[in-house]
Amino acid sequence: MDFSVPEELGMIREMVRDFGARELMPSAAVRDEKAKFNAPLFAKMAELGLAGIPWPEGYGGLDADSLTFSCVLEELARSCTSTAYALYGHAALASAPIAMFGTELQKITYLMPLAEGAKLGAAADQQALQDFDRLQAVRSGDDYIFNGINYGVILASAADIFVVYACTGMPENGRGYTAFIVEKAAGGLTIEPEPPRLGLRAAPSAALRFSGCRIPATQRLGEDGGGLQIAARVHEAARCLLAAQAVGVGQGALAAALAYAQERRQFGKSLAAQQAIAFKLAGMATQLEAARLLTLEAAWQRAQGAAPMPAQPIAHTFAGDAAVAVAIEALQIFGGYGYTKDYPAERFLRDAKMLQICQSTQESLLASIAPLLSKEDDVV
Repeated sequence: MDFSVPEELGMIREMVRDFGARELMPSAAVRDEKAKFNAPLFAKMAELGLAGIPWPEGYGGLDADSLTFSCVLEELARSCTSTAYALYGHAALASAPIAMFGTELQKITYLMPLAEGAKLGAAADQQALQDFDRLQAVRSGDDYIFNGINYGVILASAADIFVVYACTGMPENGRGYTAFIVEKAAGGLTIEPEPPRLGLRAAPSAALRFSGCRIPATQRLGEDGGGLQIAARVHEAARCLLAAQAVGVGQGALAAALAYAQERRQFGKSLAAQQAIAFKLAGMATQLEAARLLTLEAAWQRAQGAAPMPAQPIAHTFAGDAAVAVAIEALQIFGGYGYTKDYPAERFLRDAKMLQICQSTQESLLASIAPLLSKEDDVV
C-alpha cells in the first residue's frame, strides 16, 4: 500500500496552502465578523481553477478526482473555513447535481459557467432539505409553477444559479420530490436573508421564496419524482469533502495553538516546553493525523468509483469529532485570550462545531454506518 502523495497532488496542495496564507488568513476574522461572502476572493480562487476542480475540462473544470478536491478543501479550511465551505457549496452541492444528472444542454448552459467561476452556484445542505414540502411545484404545460420557500440555501444572496428540490406530487416512497435548476432572475423569486450562524459566518445562507414562479420543464434535473435520489447521491459524495474541511479547521486550530504556546512564556520557558501543554499538542496532532488518514481513504474510495462504504460516514463522523476536540484544546491553551476575538481560537471552535453538524448529526451518521458494516468485511 502506497501512502506517498503523488507529485501533482503535492504541487496543488502547496499552491492552495500558499494562496490561503497569503489571501485568506489575514482577513478571515474580518469576514467572519461581517458575516458576508467575499466575491473577489472567490474570483481569485476561480482564476486558479478551483471553482470547477472536480468537473471535466470540456465543461471548464480541472477534471480532478475526489482525493484532490478533498486536499484542496482541507488546505482552504486551514486558513479560512468559511471560504472552504463556500467552495464546497458552489461545487459539491450546486454544481454536482448538474454534472451528475444534467442533460448535455444543461451542462453547457449552467455547469460550464459554474466550473469556470463566471457564475456562482447555491443549494441547500442536507439538513435544510428535510423541509422539501415547504416548496411546491405544479406542472402547467411546459412549465412548473413554484410556490413556497426553500430555507438554508448556502450563498443564496450572492449566487446566480440555484439547485432546488420541490414537492411535485404525493411523497410516497420518496418519489414526490424533484430537483430543478433555477436562475436568480426568475420572476416570482425573492431572496430573504437568514440570521447569521454561529460558525462559517462568511458563507451565509438565505431563503428562496417563490410566489407563482414559472420554471421551464427543461430546467428539471433528472426524472419527475427523482429529487430525493439525486439529493442522496450528491450528499453521499460530499461526505469526505466535509470531513476534509473538518481536518483543515482542526489543523488551523493546532497551528495557532502551537504558535501561541511557543511564543508565550511562563516560569522561565515557553508553554510548548511545559509537559502538560506539550502533551495536549501531541494529542491534538494525533487526533488530526488519524482523521486525515480516514478522510484520505474515503476520498480515495470515491475517486475509484467505489459503491457506498462505511469509510465515508466514518470519516465524516471521526473528523467532525476530532475537529471540535482539537479546537476546544486549542482554546484551552490560549487560556482567557481564547475567548476574545483578538485570537482565532474561538472562531476555529465555532467553525468546527458547524462542520460537525451542518449536513448530518453525529447520531444520524452513526445510524448510516451500522447497515453498511455487514457489507464490508474489513470494518469488523
